[in-house]
Amino acid sequence: MAELKDIRWGNGTVRYFSEVEPTPTTSKTTGNVTVNNMGQPGLPAYYEVTYMLSCDFEASGVEITNHVHWTAALTGVGRDAPYGEVEAEGARQIAPMLRSVADQIEKLVAEFDANLAAKKDE
Repeated sequence: MAELKDIRWGNGTVRYFSEVEPTPTTSKTTGNVTVNNMGQPGLPAYYEVTYMLSCDFEASGVEITNHVHWTAALTGVGRDAPYGEVEAEGARQIAPMLRSVADQIEKLVAEFDANLAAKKDE
């Protein structure tokens, strides 16, 4: 099993996205031409906070490094929120998000193992 030796991350990158109003589906016919426009759901205003994570691992004398860009979306935060608070809230979301990814990976590996065992029994 690989052992975490070091993790590095710097400041987050913060971007703000304005609210997008939903648009309804429309259809307009002029003569023998009909133009259909599919409606689009709206989006709330949100911040996107991205961190670059560099993680060093060691396994049986072999060292490996992983680089990951991890992004969290923050809704319900006003456009005038202080940059540092937005950046910090994005950072707080990383660990729970990574835990949910790890949980799902464990489920997928368990399914793979069960399928492999079933094939060996055939």
